[in-house]
Amino acid sequence: SFALAPAREKEMVAKSWVDDARRTARERAEKDRQRHRVGDDVGTGPSSPNAYVEIRERWDGAEEEAVNIVVAEELDISTEKASRLVNLGAVWYYDEFEERDWIRIMKPMKIRFDMVLRVFPNPERYKTCYLDDWDERIKKVDRDFVVVDKPPLLPCFPHVTNGKENLSRAVADGLNVRTVQEVELGMDDKNMTPMTCIDDE
Repeated sequence: SFALAPAREKEMVAKSWVDDARRTARERAEKDRQRHRVGDDVGTGPSSPNAYVEIRERWDGAEEEAVNIVVAEELDISTEKASRLVNLGAVWYYDEFEERDWIRIMKPMKIRFDMVLRVFPNPERYKTCYLDDWDERIKKVDRDFVVVDKPPLLPCFPHVTNGKENLSRAVADGLNVRTVQEVELGMDDKNMTPMTCIDDE
């Protein structure tokens, strides 16, 4: 047993435990740095769900550019802040060929010079999606239903200014079950319908 091991072996084992703990802490810290927080400096001011900026065609620009670069230049903000707006789902583009509707951008991508963008520079934020007990809040899962103890004030569906901070994405991100959620359960933003609405204010 460990108690009967020589002192040198105990020291080596203890050192490996410390190294593992440090590595785990570094990985957790790195993951937390990449995670949105409600206090992030995302927008250009206080939440304003009805305010948006429309970025028209850029005929004198490059044929394709990264969407965060375009947003940063047009709004005169840093590329980091523009990337946060993109990742939060506060940027849309108009698809005039297939959907003939506005499509939300949720990840970095390149856009053509003739694509029109709509940016919500001050998105609504929902801090209760960053709870750490999502595994305990899922009460039941089967082929037809997912029963979740929803935190207060967290929307079930994406807000027009914020496509990330909502119930279905928070559950998936909290449990790292994106593949299971989309493929096996089919629980995405389009077909996940709340069966009961409770006033949680």
